[in-house]
Amino acid sequence: MQQSGLAASDPPGLPRPVHKGLPVPWVAPRTAGYVFWLALDAARCALAHNRWLCQVCGDELPEEAWVLATPEGQVLQAALHAKCKDLALEFCPHLSSGDTRALPMLVSRDELSADGHPLRDAAPSDPFFLQQWQVTQ
Repeated sequence: MQQSGLAASDPPGLPRPVHKGLPVPWVAPRTAGYVFWLALDAARCALAHNRWLCQVCGDELPEEAWVLATPEGQVLQAALHAKCKDLALEFCPHLSSGDTRALPMLVSRDELSADGHPLRDAAPSDPFFLQQWQVTQ
């Protein structure tokens, strides 16, 4: 799958590049001098969904990983490592402001669904249609 081009220069892994004192998530689109904090790189989000990669660092996740989900079980973006979840909760203004009702939940892929199907059986995400994950536990 081809990268979108904006975030392609940032390789996966920790530590993340820093912009104006904030770590840049792997799924955040950016140019050499600007980070689009309120947007997502759709190609990287699709990769994170389909390959069980962390949305913050881009590295492979263990069998159980963290998601940030609303009380209704809707998952925000993709899964995270414990350390990356803590990093997101500490530095992301949307998550740390109290405006979001998302709570961290430790889940396996078997506890997630997309479009009413178990995640492992759901159609893969692509940059033009990212699956909305739901916690099924």
